[in-house]
Amino acid sequence: MTRQPLFCVLAALLGACCPAAAQVPASSSASEPVSAMLSPGLGEAVGRVQSLLADPNDAAIQTTFSPEFLAAIPPDKVKDIFTHAKEHLGSCTKERPVQVQGETSAIVRIECERGALTASLVINPMAPHLLDYLLLKAANP
Repeated sequence: MTRQPLFCVLAALLGACCPAAAQVPASSSASEPVSAMLSPGLGEAVGRVQSLLADPNDAAIQTTFSPEFLAAIPPDKVKDIFTHAKEHLGSCTKERPVQVQGETSAIVRIECERGALTASLVINPMAPHLLDYLLLKAANP
């Protein structure tokens, strides 16, 4: 089995465990500046996801995901998924919102050395805006 299918299978586990938030509808206006498209909480969450793509350590996992998320997907499984993503994609440094739904959910494209992925995410509206849902998928070129 090649790394890409393995990565896709592992990432799909995230969506399978959290079906209630599987759809992130309607995007913001295309004329809106990118910096204005994400709420501060979503921006912070995307930053934490990017940090996990660089270094999927236990402390970062605990400060990124809600207890409910980690009850559905254990931290060691989350670590495996991010480790495989890092091995497959290399360093990830650039992101851009693709679709935004209010203050708490978005789809973001993350560009990496050897490809890109889309991150569909939903955060808790209360600070520190932990992730209640995350689905990582290989992005189309």
